[in-house]
Amino acid sequence: MNPDAIALCALLAVASGGFLWHWRHTRRQLDALQARLEQVDNARRELAAQLTRLKRQAPEEALRVRRETLLPLFELDDHLRRAQAHASSTSDENLSVGLGLVAKELQNTWAKQGLERVGAVGECFDPHRHDALEHRPDPEGADPTLLQVVEVLSHGFALGGVILRPARVAVAAAIRSEHLLTLDLLTNEPHPAVRAPDE
Repeated sequence: MNPDAIALCALLAVASGGFLWHWRHTRRQLDALQARLEQVDNARRELAAQLTRLKRQAPEEALRVRRETLLPLFELDDHLRRAQAHASSTSDENLSVGLGLVAKELQNTWAKQGLERVGAVGECFDPHRHDALEHRPDPEGADPTLLQVVEVLSHGFALGGVILRPARVAVAAAIRSEHLLTLDLLTNEPHPAVRAPDE
């Protein structure tokens, strides 16, 4: 064999070996970059999911914080209403007028904050809007299947239609007083375990 041919073959072998080494090295780098790209893409997807969750939870969290802040103030509103009721039964006109002005200012503040009072005498009992603390017989014999609010013990409050605190109320139904404790508050029907008096 010609020495030039041998040298050329050796040169080609070395060159192809170098090429293969470079090709394998480049391939490993490309695989590493591809793996890193997948990691970055997974991290991006996870961050996007977290951002979506935060956007969904932010209004709920804001409402929860606002509710926790306002609940003690609702109790102050209750105390003011009780003080007004007591002051109206006394002869001190100035006290009554002063408490009335404070109550009106507080009511205006609630309205500015978007709060609305919940609970009024005559409403049908709604377990989502009312918390029944007392049951009373209805002397007027209204519809026995409905509970009616007969007294608001303390108003509830709603913000944008969401109940922050239900109204604490006394309710009445046209059923005999010995059956009042067995009334199912969810259905406004007598509990099935209690038999009607005429059965």
